[in-house]
Amino acid sequence: MIRLLRSHKEIQFIVLSNIATMALNKRGMFEPYIKSFYINANDAIHIKLLKLEILTSLATESNVSVMIREFQVKHQYI
Repeated sequence: MIRLLRSHKEIQFIVLSNIATMALNKRGMFEPYIKSFYINANDAIHIKLLKLEILTSLATESNVSVMIREFQVKHQYI
């Protein structure tokens, strides 16, 4: 599924929607791929929102500081 995130925007949206749903119950499945959900400047707003939803689901005490640093660096893109 992670590889499909590099596909067309329509496919990316469908994949992210499914990951967002799955991440609620199977967090461990996507934790190794947190960087795949970081927001890019060229992401459409609906893609950014899905990525934020996923990152929120995957946030733990051990990775939240890395996520916060990423948001601080890219805060102008959100």
